[in-house]
Formats: sequence, structure tokens, C-alpha cells
Amino acid sequence: MPITLLILVGFWLPPLLIGRWFISRYRQRGLVSVLFAPVWSLIWLAASIMSLPPYIRSGPNDPADAPAYMTLGLIALALLVVLPGSALACWAGSRRKLTASQNKFEAGSN
Repeated sequence: MPITLLILVGFWLPPLLIGRWFISRYRQRGLVSVLFAPVWSLIWLAASIMSLPPYIRSGPNDPADAPAYMTLGLIALALLVVLPGSALACWAGSRRKLTASQNKFEAGSN
């Protein structure tokens, strides 16, 4: 899986779908977001690290620590972008939509 596809779709679509699925079973959307976002962030990080191609030095002037910098960049991306983005996507997916009959019922109860 290309790294750009993991970045663009991989960090928000699965949490959104999990949030949508969980809200039909449980009503605590904050708890679902708090529990699932770190787990998904770690899964995303592992998949991203495994998708990195092997680094082969092509000459003596190539840096030997380039794989470490790429891994550090992915860890920073997972912490700064994927974790909050997954939490927001899971929370947004778990928002319950009210049907027209539920809106009428709630409006009449006030």
C-alpha cells in the first residue's frame, strides 16, 4: 500500500466507520474515541513502517541514518496528525443522527 494512500485515507476512514458501528451498540461516543484512536494510531504506524522500502546506500556520501529519520518522521506524524485525526473521525462517526420521528418526539417533550 503506498504511503500516500495510508496518509490520506488510512487515518480517518477506519475510525469513522468504527465510530459509526459502535454507536449502534454503545452510547458513549467519547469512550469509543478515547479507546480506539490510540489503538488505530499504533496500527497505522506499524503499517506505515512496514511499507517503507529498504534503504540502500548508493555511495559514501549518503547518510547512514536515513531510515532512522524516516521512522522518526512517521512517529511524529502518527502522534501529531493521526492520533488527533483518528479521535475526531471516530467521534464524528459516532454522532447519532436523529430521524424525523425522534425530532418530533424530543420537540414535544420540552
